[in-house]
Amino acid sequence: MIGRISGRLAAKHPPQILVDVGGVGYEISVPMSTLYQLPATGSEVVLLTHLIVREDAHLLYGFATEQERRKSEIERLENTLRLARDEGRDSADKLEAARADNAMLHGAVEALRAERAHQRRGNGADFVSEPPSQADVAALREALTQFGAKVAELSDTTPERVD
Repeated sequence: MIGRISGRLAAKHPPQILVDVGGVGYEISVPMSTLYQLPATGSEVVLLTHLIVREDAHLLYGFATEQERRKSEIERLENTLRLARDEGRDSADKLEAARADNAMLHGAVEALRAERAHQRRGNGADFVSEPPSQADVAALREALTQFGAKVAELSDTTPERVD
């Protein structure tokens, strides 16, 4: 972690500055409150820093005071929590939609069973509850998909009831 940096202020390009430390130039992102407190280009500067290491970048942020650094860290944590909350909400919505789609398929299979039972009774045959054929389930799944349902793959022809 880089906690503090001191060197010569080589350039200001808001919201970034360039600090030369022993011949190495560090690009540092700074808030406007820190930028307004910086000395003229070419002067010595000391900044408190926060380094963020990501898969695609190392980001160095500079602050004039400890209070600014803490405020930035709190804002970053709040953003992370907000993103996690939103992703959790999206996952819950998708789960509810999948449950509703499976319940719809279950209802369609039950309706098919009832229709078969009714037909058998009409023909004088004894009622024997049989699971629908794979072809019937596939036809139901296709019909429901055409209405916009996202039907999950079933392990057998009898879906579980979703309560």
